[in-house]
Amino acid sequence: MLTRTVAETNGRRRRSEDEVEELFGRLTGRWTLQILVSLSCQEQRFSTIRKSIPKISANVLTVRLRELEATGLVRRELGKAPCSFPTYQLGPLALHLRPALECLARWKSDIAVVDPADVVQNQKRSYLCSHNSLTPSSCSTAGQ
Repeated sequence: MLTRTVAETNGRRRRSEDEVEELFGRLTGRWTLQILVSLSCQEQRFSTIRKSIPKISANVLTVRLRELEATGLVRRELGKAPCSFPTYQLGPLALHLRPALECLARWKSDIAVVDPADVVQNQKRSYLCSHNSLTPSSCSTAGQ
């Protein structure tokens, strides 16, 4: 008979919640998402990852890559001889996150081309137009 007690159900639910909490703990470490987004499209060498995250130091990147490799989020492979340099790619756990990471990568590239001054100018224009401080015909030239 497949009847479960309340204690068994609650125990399974708690284990599931603990697993989700552990996963989010792995993903929220410093630089983790930036590294995973960098690896979401293709495997990369250390130097390429470092260039894609300019504010991270080489020592910190080394430590984070080792930690992510230990948790299964990143996989490190040595190239074939004679150029046996290591490359990094998403590990087995992170492969399930690839669609979300690719969306984050697209979002990052989309906002990288936006000039913050343009955003402020558009917000100012929108505010003035919505509060009837300007006539509709002058809304397109507000704040210029």
